[in-house]
Amino acid sequence: MKSEGFYVVMENQVMKLLLEEEEEDDLLLYYYYKYKTERRLPIKDLYLTRDQEGSFSLLVKKHLMFDDNIFRKYFRLNKTQFDYVLNLLKKTMQEKGRISVKEKLALTLRFIATGETYASLSFEFLISPSYISQIVKVVLKHLKTVMVPIFMLVPKEKPKNLPNSNIMLPHFLVGDEAFSLDTFMMNPYARRVAKNDLSKEIFNYRLCRARRVSENAFGLLSQVFRIFYTPIGIAPDTCTDMILVLCCLHNLLRDGFLESAQMPVHQWNREEENLPSNFISLRGTRGFSNSSGLDIRVKLTNYFTSQQGAVDWQEQHVTRLV
Repeated sequence: MKSEGFYVVMENQVMKLLLEEEEEDDLLLYYYYKYKTERRLPIKDLYLTRDQEGSFSLLVKKHLMFDDNIFRKYFRLNKTQFDYVLNLLKKTMQEKGRISVKEKLALTLRFIATGETYASLSFEFLISPSYISQIVKVVLKHLKTVMVPIFMLVPKEKPKNLPNSNIMLPHFLVGDEAFSLDTFMMNPYARRVAKNDLSKEIFNYRLCRARRVSENAFGLLSQVFRIFYTPIGIAPDTCTDMILVLCCLHNLLRDGFLESAQMPVHQWNREEENLPSNFISLRGTRGFSNSSGLDIRVKLTNYFTSQQGAVDWQEQHVTRLV
């Protein structure tokens, strides 16, 4: 049986080892921070003049704030809408560092309004490109959190019968050949299948007309927020946040137009060039179609060719294209 003195000695040795490990950890941390400090590049003199010479200090504060028309052209929002979005943003985003939340919002809006690169915005706002990327990422994330519940509510109404019928179908999206058929996604019949079947041709025609609504909405969206005219060089998660935020801002602008009955923020210019060719078409995947989705598509096909669901010009239009 070991004596009490033996345990005291062992305890002292253990404590000594723990203290030595703690000292080693402190030493490692010391050298790590020393290394990080010594290798950190000095701040460029250009960025030190941001408060005096940056675009937010000179252009926005001293000029745009006094002209609502130019302010709207620069940010795509008028001052009232800008302040509204800013107040929403401040609910979840705290003031931190030398750059205010207001300037961060201005920078992000300018980015999505023009599609300028971070390097280009760096010369304008006098903020390093790497920090701009972090600002844009954080602001878009917070904007998505506060704006989606207001401007992109999920429909709560129960599905209704199709007009002039007792056919009830669930809500679904409309897509092209790139998407697989499912209960929540309707896609057209394959061309080789629909070519010899008038009812399927009519379904494809009616589906195309429905898709045209979303395509026109995207056309309006891209006319206002020109980032869609450029290659979007941001992380996929940030891009998802950006798209949701842009849809919310689009709805905000449309609601403001409808309430005030004034000129919209941007009118469609049909003489302007079409969307750029840097968009890559999705390759048709289709895969296995959902059996319930097939059932819904058959019901829609029959409805579109019935007396209750047909439109006068559909058959003439389809036969003209054949």
